[in-house]
Amino acid sequence: MEGQALKKILRVIGNEEKDSIRKEVAKEILKQTNCIQFFGNLLQYEGRGLKVNCMINSHAFFDKYYNEIEALRQLYEAENGEPVPIE
Repeated sequence: MEGQALKKILRVIGNEEKDSIRKEVAKEILKQTNCIQFFGNLLQYEGRGLKVNCMINSHAFFDKYYNEIEALRQLYEAENGEPVPIE
């Protein structure tokens, strides 16, 4: 996917009316210098040890999206038969 096409999709998500984790994350990714590199790094490191320039206040984010995070955790555990690995 070309960088401009990816940015267009992220902008559509970032402009969604309802607040959600996906909207918040899309807006943060758009702040990155290179969106494609961001996803490449994410795939390469699977999120482990990956340092991302991100201005999300983690406590406020968790409080705001607690129910959505909890639903995703429960879905993961139901589909994988084990707790979410925490490192």
